[in-house]
Amino acid sequence: MRARFTSRPIVRLPLNRRTRNGVGTLYGGSLYSTTDSIFALLQAMNLGRDDVVWGKSASIRYRRPCRGALPADFAITDDDLAAVREAVAREGRCDRTFHVEFRHGQGIVHVEIKKTDNIACKSARRARTSAQ
Repeated sequence: MRARFTSRPIVRLPLNRRTRNGVGTLYGGSLYSTTDSIFALLQAMNLGRDDVVWGKSASIRYRRPCRGALPADFAITDDDLAAVREAVAREGRCDRTFHVEFRHGQGIVHVEIKKTDNIACKSARRARTSAQ
């Protein structure tokens, strides 16, 4: 079951002079920057105007170099969104971690990225900020 605005965006990072590092493979910064805000944007579009989503942390694991374009498939399910809504309703905020892999055409994983976003209810956040 998929969420409303999450038709599984697929990002394809090409290998060109802007994304190639000194040894001719995809530059790690280019790989990471393609994923930087996708999960936060997908959540923000689905959760609504009363919630704010911020990137909190990320980790990247390079498994093997790549000398060609790499696609990554991003997905947030309705179940993910329901869990976020429940946690935010209960606690006013929550953290959610998502995983994405850049895979070559044969399914070989070249890069693994974990992104953790912080989701908070705007009214609960305002109340916390004014109480400080």
